[in-house]
Amino acid sequence: MDYHFKQEYSKDAYEIGFCIGEEEYLNKGIGKIIIEKLEEKISEMGGKEILADPDEENIVSIKTFLSNGFIKIKNHAYGKKI
Repeated sequence: MDYHFKQEYSKDAYEIGFCIGEEEYLNKGIGKIIIEKLEEKISEMGGKEILADPDEENIVSIKTFLSNGFIKIKNHAYGKKI
């Protein structure tokens, strides 16, 4: 997949982020579900791409984005065309 990072977001691009703060909910697949639901909603709203910029040290979050089809596009930014 060819992906070019846009310096300026288009009306079709959405940036997402989420936080699962309670330890008892970590490693339960909740992040994956959140991303899937956000992707569905963004698609319904006419979105064409989703961007995310997780903290570099948040390996679990990065792995969650990658498992949902995101690719690294710049530094610590990840994106997915929908």
